[in-house]
Amino acid sequence: MYLIAALGNYGDKYTTTRHNAGWLVVDHMIGDDVAWGYSKYANADYLHDVVGNISVEYLKPHTMMNLSGQSLGYAVKKHNLAAAQVIVIHDDMAIPMGDLKISYNRGSGEHNGVESVTKALSTQEYTRIRVGIGGRGQVPLKSYVLMQFSDEELQQLRELAPRLEKAIQLVVSEGVEAAMNEIN
Repeated sequence: MYLIAALGNYGDKYTTTRHNAGWLVVDHMIGDDVAWGYSKYANADYLHDVVGNISVEYLKPHTMMNLSGQSLGYAVKKHNLAAAQVIVIHDDMAIPMGDLKISYNRGSGEHNGVESVTKALSTQEYTRIRVGIGGRGQVPLKSYVLMQFSDEELQQLRELAPRLEKAIQLVVSEGVEAAMNEIN
């Protein structure tokens, strides 16, 4: 089994902000007609699925971004998973808008949501799929990640969904190294 967690901020005012790129691409990939469950213990939406022949659970924490590790920590313990069975999907300013990269066992790049996950898992030995939100220029970091996407940028995220699906399939079925070789 794999836990696939999309990071973001919960609440209507954050729905289409840059920090929610992970949620947005996962939602586009899965589709609107799917009913997510809610776990009060994980404080997260969840969805059970199968990738290839392997069970997965998608997770969207309701914590704010900087506390995402709380939800993941609960789910990892509940399912008795190793960190290597965790895939975290999140925004990344170092990647151009509309692109994504896979990484494994790397530092957080000062991303507080990733730092929270690393702390909860007590390791950085998990897979990250980083969704590009472009550079911020002169805009302060906190302001930039809370900026709304333009309609054009939202379309780029919709178009990224098939590539995210392929990345997840590769990680789950062939391993993170094979996925990085093909996707990156």
